[in-house]
Amino acid sequence: MEKIQIQQQIEAFVDAFNEASLYGNLEALEGFLHKEAVFVYGGFNSEIQGKENCLRSIQDYGAMAQTLSFEKQGLIHWQWQDLVQLKFDYEVSYQIEENTHRETGTEVWTVKEVAGQWQLLWRALVYNEAI
Repeated sequence: MEKIQIQQQIEAFVDAFNEASLYGNLEALEGFLHKEAVFVYGGFNSEIQGKENCLRSIQDYGAMAQTLSFEKQGLIHWQWQDLVQLKFDYEVSYQIEENTHRETGTEVWTVKEVAGQWQLLWRALVYNEAI
């Protein structure tokens, strides 16, 4: 597959995952997550393992916060057969109780093609800062 076609697929996958995550569409998220998914946070000091636990962490965020806006920028990727490593920056605005928060950050993901569909295998929040 050509690099441009993969880039388009990966962009669409990331956008669909983020949209499902932001709107709490757990049914869609189930299809996006690999059964052995891992989320890494806090400077690699905190880790969530397994599809169900990753889904629960997204659900917990949705119960606690309301995302007001989310913009990703500068997605780049590297591919090795059925694996893709990708990086993107983001800016997010969200509300917890009556407090509004804004931050920028960088995420790194590993996605794997499984039966013709991309699935998120590893997700790391490698940088975030309040703005």
